[in-house]
Amino acid sequence: PTTTAKVKKKSKKVAEPPFSTLVAKARKASKLCKNTPEDDLHWLAKTLLHETLRNAKGTPKEMEYIAAVVLNRKDTKDLASFGGPTVCKVVTYIGTGKDGQPDVQFSWILYNSYGVPKGPDWEKAKEVAQAAIDARKSGRALAGDLRLTTALFYRNTKVKVSKRSKKFFDSLTDLGELVHHTYYCKVGYLGCGEKGTMIAVAPIPRMRDETLRQIAAKIPIPRPRPLTPVQPAEEIPVALLN
Repeated sequence: PTTTAKVKKKSKKVAEPPFSTLVAKARKASKLCKNTPEDDLHWLAKTLLHETLRNAKGTPKEMEYIAAVVLNRKDTKDLASFGGPTVCKVVTYIGTGKDGQPDVQFSWILYNSYGVPKGPDWEKAKEVAQAAIDARKSGRALAGDLRLTTALFYRNTKVKVSKRSKKFFDSLTDLGELVHHTYYCKVGYLGCGEKGTMIAVAPIPRMRDETLRQIAAKIPIPRPRPLTPVQPAEEIPVALLN
């Protein structure tokens, strides 16, 4: 009997568009931004989803850490460096490096569509994003790591860093590695310490209506008890001492 061999068809790799084309497309994304709470939630959730997918699906804790960085950038109010004042503007911001090359802050905007994702991972990302936004409004840190109160940058430890990026990260203060990312802060922002030094005091979480003095005044201080007078010791006869 004759047998027919199955011929495997080689899948053709689709050529990636030039970097300049990807950047031009990403720049148009900022036109989609709206200054609404719903829009902040949408873009933060999409960032958490796409920035953690390559790590065998991101964990909620990893998403919390990245959310802290995005919201820190939004709160700096530094439009020239971080885009702001909305999450969408922060995420879609593309700066210009000292070498004149475009600096894409969040690489997922180059390769992903801007529609609404679906599935359990998307629902998880939305849940973490909403919790992060609510925590920031109430003045507490969702991530639970004081180092992240100053973090403005991060890099995936599983991705090889280019010489250009390495030079930039070397100019920042390394805050340590959490899950799959190393986090950094920049001197002069959010209380970041000098490169190579410890951050002496972690920034106090933002407080809306009360000052530290008012809070301290509410802490009950126990009143000292009156001292009991000490009775004079009885004199010991000298004869007993000998």
